[in-house]
Amino acid sequence: MVRFILFKQSFRLSALALIGALGILPIAGCAASPAAPPAVTSPLSTPANGALQSPIPVVPTQKAGLGRATGKLMLQTAAGAEPQPGRLLYLAEIVTDGNGRETAVGYDRTSAPRTTTAPDGTFVFANVKPGRYGLIIDVVSQAFMLKEPTSGGNLLIDVKADVVTDFGTLVYQDLPR
Repeated sequence: MVRFILFKQSFRLSALALIGALGILPIAGCAASPAAPPAVTSPLSTPANGALQSPIPVVPTQKAGLGRATGKLMLQTAAGAEPQPGRLLYLAEIVTDGNGRETAVGYDRTSAPRTTTAPDGTFVFANVKPGRYGLIIDVVSQAFMLKEPTSGGNLLIDVKADVVTDFGTLVYQDLPR
């Protein structure tokens, strides 16, 4: 199932018509979907507190002509910024309307670049086709496009061949569970 997450609640009719013509239903970050395909890392385990735990991810060898995106996912708590291990992340391609304006991101769980955060919150997307992407946090029953933590704007990156693009350390006040 292809998922679309809108940049804004207001979505122009021309973009809806385009997506409708393709037979794809846009969503605003929530829809039931089939279970996620197996992760690229070792199997996840769920401890008593319900948080997914992941061993250190297995990062494949980088192939020439493809890009890499990295970062660190943190949650601000009273004790300080805490890493978010075992969180499922995807890179979603940008969808444009008939006028070329970026309006949404869309991804297919079976083929989109996917990774799981390590115990220290770091993540690596290796061997990514060059292009423009949004960062998605997926909690199996719902998916959310992560915003820029300080400004609240869209968090979009351009992945380039043979280049590491770094999201940096992303510290959020709240994350979906």
